[in-house]
Amino acid sequence: MVSKTRVVAAAGVAVALGFTAACGGTSDSDSDKGTTNGASGYNAALTGVVNPSDKKGGTLNLMSAQDVDSMDPARAYYAFVWNLNRLYTRKLVDYAAAPGDAGLKLVPDLASAEPEISADKLTYTFKLKSGIKWDDGAPITSKDIKYGIERVWAADVISGGPVYLPGVLDQGQKYPGPYKDTDPDKLGLKSVTTPDDSTIVFKLQKPYSDFLYLLAMPGSGPVPQKRDTGAQYGSAPASSGPYMLKPGAVVPGKSVSFVRNPNWDQATDTIRKALPDAINLTITTNADDMDKRLIDGTADLDAGQTGVQTQARTQILQDEKLKSNSDAPTTGFLRYAGLATSVAPL
Repeated sequence: MVSKTRVVAAAGVAVALGFTAACGGTSDSDSDKGTTNGASGYNAALTGVVNPSDKKGGTLNLMSAQDVDSMDPARAYYAFVWNLNRLYTRKLVDYAAAPGDAGLKLVPDLASAEPEISADKLTYTFKLKSGIKWDDGAPITSKDIKYGIERVWAADVISGGPVYLPGVLDQGQKYPGPYKDTDPDKLGLKSVTTPDDSTIVFKLQKPYSDFLYLLAMPGSGPVPQKRDTGAQYGSAPASSGPYMLKPGAVVPGKSVSFVRNPNWDQATDTIRKALPDAINLTITTNADDMDKRLIDGTADLDAGQTGVQTQARTQILQDEKLKSNSDAPTTGFLRYAGLATSVAPL
């Protein structure tokens, strides 16, 4: 399921014509939250929520012309999969669920507050919220978070995702990852300690100003050791968020289906509203068919958000109603193909 391509944020920009599907009504009380029904205007979705709603229920139908790389939080790298990851993997900190610049702010998620940082900027101490649970009802502990982070070191088993944490936390230990850890509890990474079930401490070798952003990556989320299945974990990952993946919910190349996590408590989560009862992602190899379904309303959103194809673009530009519900935003993403310059052409 791991592809050779990556969609990454870059200095360059790409322009794509996107179609905005209406996914619910709005009321007068919603008027300050974003654009209401009707023409959305240029770049509207970059700074506000188009057609906002606080209604609960129903099914959100997503589509993608690209398969997910992995539903294992430590193996995912695609931007749209990171968005999906927020549905079932919480971290100590995460990005605020807000459009525009407000969405770049890190806020506490599993952590009860911002970390206590030592004067020398080398020690970060987090306290966890009370009442946070896994989808099976077990409490989420600091040891779960440490174990989840340790999996990033196991590149021989868990491959494909970001590997920035070892560069900051390994500090010459050459930690092999939990699968080869000789400690009885498999929690042998020395730079991360768990004094109790609600406290986790990170000790850096030198100050690193972007450390909290590394903790907001999916691979920094918790994983319960008893439910870890190694390279197969992405087929049925444990859920700490409002949605969960039941066994069989991930069908490579075809679909991913989310249902509500009965043990998620809104009172512990200030980031996610979890409005739909279910979320379905349909994966297709026919981008034109995906565009058609977005336009006719049988699909709600292109999860990859890379813009419509030429055929749909022509249709949209020739129809004033469709045109009023479309946009051509400039984003911070660039799709590229990496070339191995040291290898002779075939």
